[in-house]
Amino acid sequence: MKILIDSYYESIYTHSMSTRLQVLFPEDELKQLSKIAKKKRVPVARIVRESVRQYILGEPHKRDPGSRIAAILRYSRHNGPTGDIEDILAQIEAGRNAQ
Repeated sequence: MKILIDSYYESIYTHSMSTRLQVLFPEDELKQLSKIAKKKRVPVARIVRESVRQYILGEPHKRDPGSRIAAILRYSRHNGPTGDIEDILAQIEAGRNAQ
């Protein structure tokens, strides 16, 4: 399997790092990573590093139920229109018809 070689910038960046990490992926996942890297025209290593950085920075992961629950609790503190769904939908429809 052909993997893109780091650009000059990426080479300098990786050489200034103090630790090297070897990560083993199942073949199908590595193929997916390679496909993404090829499409973006970047090395697989960059995709992996960016993914790790996003995870470390705490960006919510789409599958993380904890972040979803936290968001619901955060937004539940705000006051907003509430009521029976049928009444709300009728009000919306009345507003559309009034225009």
